[in-house]
Amino acid sequence: MKNVILGLTAVSCLAACGGNGGTTASGLLGADGSFLEPLEDARGGTANFAGTNNGYAYQVGMNASRSGFVTQAVLLDGTNLPAPSNGGTATMTAAYELETFEAPETDDVGLIGTRRSVAGDMALTVNFDSGTISGSDNGLAVSGNFNRTGTLEGTAQFEDMAGELAGDVGNTQAVGIFNGQSVTGIFAGGFVAE
Repeated sequence: MKNVILGLTAVSCLAACGGNGGTTASGLLGADGSFLEPLEDARGGTANFAGTNNGYAYQVGMNASRSGFVTQAVLLDGTNLPAPSNGGTATMTAAYELETFEAPETDDVGLIGTRRSVAGDMALTVNFDSGTISGSDNGLAVSGNFNRTGTLEGTAQFEDMAGELAGDVGNTQAVGIFNGQSVTGIFAGGFVAE
């Protein structure tokens, strides 16, 4: 079982950030995959392969004082794809979604900004010989490496916002989560690929 969390907090109009990774998702998500403690003004989503707990959840919002944007992206508890193939290449179709919070300004309540929701299908090239995965669509680009157990780590980029990629790669499926930031915005999301 792989438990992965990507967390990114950006405060003071994205002037500082910190993150964590490799922490269990237990205690963050309810049985339905929703966050137990949603962020202020949060938007996000969850997705999984039908009939399984292999999937992800994410949210983009503000901290309780409304002084900083926050993202959270997690693999669902129990996500554990079969080990990847020992060789060859494959193309998987990844259904992805992401949320952004951009152009921060301060008003009398705290930070405000512009929201965007982006979703689509992205072709992922998976090379089982070299343990690499990559793809791009509509301003989103992901690139990473995975080991023999399928643990995925890499980078994600959405327009001018750069970030992290994590997840699980199997023989015929992959699950990924990502988040990142720039001086003008913050993003988070995920994909399920077959």
